[in-house]
Amino acid sequence: MAGESDREDRAELAEVRAQLRELQQLVEAIRTGSFDSLIIGPPGQERIHYTTDRSYRLIVEAMSEGAATVSTSGVILGANPRLGSMTGQNASELIGTPVLDLIAEAHRPAFARLLDVAVGESARGEADLTGSGGTTVPVLLAVSGFDLDGTLMRCLVLTDLTAQRAAESQAAKANEAVREQSAFLEQAQDALGLGWWALAPDDDDMILCSPQTHRIYGLTPGQSKIKSATLRMLIHPDDRAGVAEARRAALAGGARFQVEHRIVRPDGALRWVLQAAVVEWDDAGLPVRLLGIIQDITDRKRSEDEIRAAEVRLRVLFDHAPIGVGEVTLSGKLVRVNQYFCQFVGYTADEVLSMRGMTDLLHPDDIEAHVAIRQRILSEEIETYSADRRFVQKGGGVIWGEVQRSLVRDPAGHPLLYIDTIRDITAQREAESEVRALTAELEARVEQRTAELELSNKNLRAFSYSIAHDLRTPLRGLNGFSDALLEDYGEILGETGRGYAQRIQAASERMGTMIDDLLRLSQVTHADMNLVPVDLSAEVAAIADGLRSVDPGRRVSFAIQEGVWVTADRILIRAVLDNLVENAWKFTAGRDDATIEFATAATEDDGTVCCYVRDNGVGFDPAYADKLFQPFQRLHTPREFPGTGVGLASVQRIIERHGGRVWAQGAVDGGATFYFTLDAKDSAG
Repeated sequence: MAGESDREDRAELAEVRAQLRELQQLVEAIRTGSFDSLIIGPPGQERIHYTTDRSYRLIVEAMSEGAATVSTSGVILGANPRLGSMTGQNASELIGTPVLDLIAEAHRPAFARLLDVAVGESARGEADLTGSGGTTVPVLLAVSGFDLDGTLMRCLVLTDLTAQRAAESQAAKANEAVREQSAFLEQAQDALGLGWWALAPDDDDMILCSPQTHRIYGLTPGQSKIKSATLRMLIHPDDRAGVAEARRAALAGGARFQVEHRIVRPDGALRWVLQAAVVEWDDAGLPVRLLGIIQDITDRKRSEDEIRAAEVRLRVLFDHAPIGVGEVTLSGKLVRVNQYFCQFVGYTADEVLSMRGMTDLLHPDDIEAHVAIRQRILSEEIETYSADRRFVQKGGGVIWGEVQRSLVRDPAGHPLLYIDTIRDITAQREAESEVRALTAELEARVEQRTAELELSNKNLRAFSYSIAHDLRTPLRGLNGFSDALLEDYGEILGETGRGYAQRIQAASERMGTMIDDLLRLSQVTHADMNLVPVDLSAEVAAIADGLRSVDPGRRVSFAIQEGVWVTADRILIRAVLDNLVENAWKFTAGRDDATIEFATAATEDDGTVCCYVRDNGVGFDPAYADKLFQPFQRLHTPREFPGTGVGLASVQRIIERHGGRVWAQGAVDGGATFYFTLDAKDSAG
């Protein structure tokens, strides 16, 4: 009898162990997320509790964890952008490379063991990724094996543990002794957020619970047993009936107990939990006990709520976007359009979706180009494009739209669908057409006015030369006859008569000089320019040498800054320097310590040079500075300083033709400074 009892005990123990293994497999599936669906209920009354949808796998692209698909030989077949950023590479560059290359040398053996899972199996562990610049990134690795058309594949999910490792390192220094005494099972439960419990149907008052189960319910871990009524009261009132019914069904029919529900902790905090359990039966088919696990899934529920809310927001954005939006199959058929799209083309959504595709809406002359672009996207020559297209509305009207088409790919990188956006640019096109017409008209007017101006300038130059020639003839007569009068009748004229004759000569000579200056001013205004690098420092030095040779008796100190280069017409800019330096020489004639300086001043624009010629001569009244550059406007009499008043006018016109400007500063008996700007030139080369 004793031996038979021992055999029965061993058989019962083996059955319990088998059920525990089954429970552990369930826990691992829930923890790793490796199942697609859970079916709950007795035979004939099964209910799919959770199913993953294919569309959600697109979310992998936006996951905050790294993810990759690996072949049996360890080659990466797909990777999301997060894995690329974790390794310091582009995700597309990882495809086709050995996954072991991403793992630090010391962790490769352990990683290879983790990777060695069969179909339906999974494994978790930690490893160090090799990041950019030789850095390492600690990760939590979850590996699952699955079958793809008869081929074993592995799915990897890698969670960056950098922040967690930093926190753990700090905690380790402060709590080293405590961590060394912590049990491995407790650590695993804390990390996974899992607790376990056991309930005997004939002892419903007490439930055996793990410390983690206490924490999930918001209770302080103490005795291993807790009253069943205490836990029932913590279940949300609206969920108690459902939990009780699931438990009764499991005990009655042997179905696996699994339910998601809310709990209200003693502190009032609302949490979501997942409970799953198996029933242990005796030989008579009676329930012996329930063995269950509990997991806090509040974060997952919150994420699901956020995803649903995001989907709602995206749907609202899609439906009410201020541009037309449509989803298009790879064959070109529209499968979804928003309200603006329908308003744009003048059709209802049903009418649009019943068409063959976008080509039914396009102007006939734009269809060929649209089809060609679509083919380029399908051949992966381009990923997106933008073009202006004409659309034929339901009423027959033609409108313009800016079409942007982008290709959407699935996680494996295969083309999935197109997203088309359309912006109404009809008004813009009409405005552009009007602008083109106005521009053409304006250009014609400008061309006409330019021709008229050129003719006017040509006539003005001819008139100037004609007037100069006509004026020179009587001036030569005045000068010649007054010279003959002085030579032949000088004694008869007397001193007063000779003075009159000499004044006639001086006036005619002055008139001749003014005519020459006017002609030069006209030439300056209309002469062609040849822009080359010019060394202004060398030009000023040459002018100074010339003045010293003409009047060697004067003592004038020249200060010339070296290496001042500009881009200018050499002949015209030499005329500017001649005028400014000769004026400085002239107006410092009464100074024993005359100084003339040529240098540059600072500017805000590196491409512009500001030059100046400064002297310590007689200067001028600043109130009359605006008259300096007007022809024939002089601030000094010819007796004080000779001149016609045309030189500075020529300077201004030359500088303005170069795109610069000129101005002057001075004071009476305090000298003068003349500034001008030109385009810079770094060197003669």
